[in-house]
Parts: sequence; C-alpha cells; structure tokens
Amino acid sequence: MTMSSTPLPLIRAERGAAATPHYLATQAAMGALMEGGNAIDAAVTANAVLGVVELAACGLGGDLLMLYRDGKTGEITALNGSGRAGTAMTTAAYRARGLEVMPTRGALPVTVPGAVDAWDVALKRHGTWDLARALAPAIRYASEGFPVGRFLSSNIARSIEDMNPDARSRYLTGARAPAIGDRLRLPDLAASMRLIAEGGRDAFYRGELASRIAASVQAAGGLLTAEDFEAHVPADWVTPLRGHYRGLEVLEAPPNSHGMAALLMSHILEGYDFASDDSQAARELHLMVEAKHQAFAERDRWVADPAFMREPAPLARLLSDEWAAEARARIDETRAGAAVSPGGHGDTVFLTVMDRDGNAVSITQSLYWIFGSGLVAGDTGILLHNRGAGFNLDESHPNALAGGKRPFHTLAPAMALRDGRFAMAFGTRGAHGQPQTHVQLLNRIVDQGMGLAEALAAPRWISGSVDGLDPYTLRIESRFGSETIDALARMGHRVEVGDAWDHAVGHTNAIAVDEAGGFFTAATDPRADGAAAGW
Repeated sequence: MTMSSTPLPLIRAERGAAATPHYLATQAAMGALMEGGNAIDAAVTANAVLGVVELAACGLGGDLLMLYRDGKTGEITALNGSGRAGTAMTTAAYRARGLEVMPTRGALPVTVPGAVDAWDVALKRHGTWDLARALAPAIRYASEGFPVGRFLSSNIARSIEDMNPDARSRYLTGARAPAIGDRLRLPDLAASMRLIAEGGRDAFYRGELASRIAASVQAAGGLLTAEDFEAHVPADWVTPLRGHYRGLEVLEAPPNSHGMAALLMSHILEGYDFASDDSQAARELHLMVEAKHQAFAERDRWVADPAFMREPAPLARLLSDEWAAEARARIDETRAGAAVSPGGHGDTVFLTVMDRDGNAVSITQSLYWIFGSGLVAGDTGILLHNRGAGFNLDESHPNALAGGKRPFHTLAPAMALRDGRFAMAFGTRGAHGQPQTHVQLLNRIVDQGMGLAEALAAPRWISGSVDGLDPYTLRIESRFGSETIDALARMGHRVEVGDAWDHAVGHTNAIAVDEAGGFFTAATDPRADGAAAGW
C-alpha cells in the first residue's frame, strides 16, 4: 500500500479549529471564531459558504443532520434537520403516474428542504449570532463570485444532462462547465440569501420565497406546495445512538439517518483480531466488506422516519453484542458472501468545528445526489435536493412514501469518546459510503495507531457500485497494491480499481483532541479542495 509522498498536514490549536471540504468555508469558520463566535456560529457560517462554493453538493435547498457537544456539560445531542414529503406525496399518487420506484431527478423527489430551519434552530439554542451575520460571507461569495474548484468544475461537467434550463443558465459558461479557477457569480442565490438574512427563517418557509420555490416545483410536475413549506416542523434535538469500537464510544445520528450501520459494522468487527499494520490487508478488508453487508441488510429493513419504524425498539436489539455475534456467524472469513445491499449515488459535505470552550459540531449537509434534483427553482437561484428518492413505493415498508414523512437519510455525522471524554468529531461525504468510511477511519486510528491526518489520507474502498445498481462491486483505490487487490478477487469480490485518490470513497474531515499536549488537532481529506485550520 502506498501512502502520500509528501508530509501530511495536521493542524494543532487551542482556541478553535475547523475542517471543511473547501478552503473558503474553513476560512469563514475561522473568521467567525476569531470574531468571537462559537462553534455553532462558525459551523453555520461555513455551511452557508459551502452552499455556494460547493453548490453541487449542498445548500439552501437541502437537508442537514448535526451532532453537537456542549463544552460545559459534555452532553452530546443530535439535531435532525431533515424535511418532510408534501401532503400530496403518497405512494398512490406516484403509482398513478405509472411509477414502480421513486424517481431520482426532477421535481417529483423534491421534499421540503430542512437546512435553513436547522441553521436557525441551532443558532437560537447554542449560537451567539443570528442568521444574517452567519450568512454574510456566503452572500458575498455568491454576489461577487468565487474561483471554481476542481471538484465543482468536474461535478458541473458530468451533470449537465441532469440540470433543468434554469440550472444550466446559471452554472455553464456558454455550453461548457466553468474551468478550474473561473469566476462564478450567483446573483439570484445571493438575493435569496439576503431575503433570509433580512426576514429570518420564516422568509424561506412562509414568505414570497417559499411561494416561488413551490410554484417552480409544481411547474416542473412536482407535488410540493407553499402550504407544505409553511407546515414544516422545526428541526428537533434528539438522542444520538451510542456504540463502541475497541475502547472508543462511537456516537451516530439516529434514524431516519443510517448512522446505525457504522455501529453495527463496528460491533461485528470487534470480534476479530486485526493487525497493527497492513500485513493482513486483504483479510481485514474482506471482513469489513462482509460486516458492511450484514449491517446494510438491517439498515435497509428498518431505517425510516422513526415515527414509522415497525418494531418498537429494533435498535436495542440490533446494537446488542448478541446481534453482532449472530452476524459474525454468518460471515465466511475466506470467501465473499452474497451481497445484500447496493451502494448508490450521493454527494454531501461534512464539516466540523471546535471552539475554545470545548463546544464541538459535526454537520453533514447535502442535496443527496450530485446536483440533487437538477432543478433550480426559477429566479430564486436555489438548487433543490432529491431527498425524496430515499423513499420507496412499497406500502408495507416503514420507509414507504407518505405525506408529512421524513425519508431514509444517508447523512451521518459522528463523534467518539474515550473514557467518557471527547476524542473526535468526524464524518465524510459519500451517501451510502459514509458508514463504511467511518469504520475505516476507526480502524486506521485504533487498530493501526495512525495519526489523524495519516488516517484520512490512507487508501480506502467502498462496497456497492457508484450507480447503486450493483451490490457486488468493491471499488478500491489503486494505492492498496496488486497483492491485496488480487487476493480480494480470489476471495470472490468483484473488484473495481479506482484512482489512487478516488472521489468515490468520500471526502473526510475530522477534529480530535491531543491528550498529551492538550491541543485540538484538525485534518482534512487530500481528495478534496478542503482545508483544516486553527488558532
């Protein structure tokens, strides 16, 4: 396995730190911290900037999930900022349109976006800034323009056919995607953000902006209404799920997030002895993939809006050591088993911030697929997500489409504790790959003793094809080397070798605590345009 040939940057700080997938967002977070804002103020500010400079992945038209650690009490809570399906969005209505599965692009999978409300809820409970101050840097970048990064340029280029005319007119230069370094201005989006800055959360859900968004969705054949926006229930603070991995306590967002899958994988893998290096790379990677299949089978069976999950407490049973032992008994340590769940499309941003008082934030925010629905809501400039694609049309399933219901969610922010003390905030982009990447990061740090930056840069894999159609594909970065790749193929894995630094395996960011020196340490993924910073 080949590591980076250059030194890996690791930031050490004690007054505050941030790690995001774009350097401009990290700068905005640090600016907030240095102006006296706390971790929530800085995280919302950075997230808003990402909605401009990484607009294909996140923004006003998407959802948000968050983990928050209170530095004074040590309490960790989860914020569920996912929106709901419109009242008219029912399985019957979609089947009447001749649909057997949920559509993935266009207006029909658009649910009410929850991010703006979640920002407001987080700021009002734990922040010191209001939305106007937090949105100011994003408004400036949207209005004055920003340099297009490599990830945004490539995402626009490969998504042109998925965009509606309003999107193409805003993101293309003539008929082509902007090149890296081109200036991109988004004046309509800036105007919409100014309305929110002036009118607050209600300007998005109750005012003219909501009516214009709903009218655009309906004109494109969707079922959302302005009344659905007005009925949006504010984001709620809920209890995160807790699991374990070899001495670490791992916290994940609860359903409708699929964060539980990372905990199920971790519990299965604790039952195996892993090497402190890559001498058993093929065996250990095989076991991780098989653990993923076991975990995702349960994920696909259960995860839904928690108000609709069939069994009163399936998570208590699934997170037990007994379930993990049963799952291990179903795994062949030498041969690939029958894959039980595909991967799938998805794009996301993950960012994390920690302030001098020990408050820490993990935020995962997205439009779901790259460019979400592909629908820009007319002259609002707001790109809408396709989160409703997370539903299914099987009325017997807990995740069946229904009005007022939250869909299955791939967003999965995470944290970890050691001996009850904060150890790390971490997460990644990558939809169905997120739990898989969480476990790989834990393996690198706990089993192999890697430092934070080294662990984020280490070669990774993702099980399930990127298009979501083939559950058997194992996409693996070429840096693993031919010996490991060949061994996995002999075990029966359908190996697809990706680039040395492959976007398909996610963009990961993390902040940890260096107990020896008492500093925060922050690192970002070299696969992205990100940066970690501190002071």
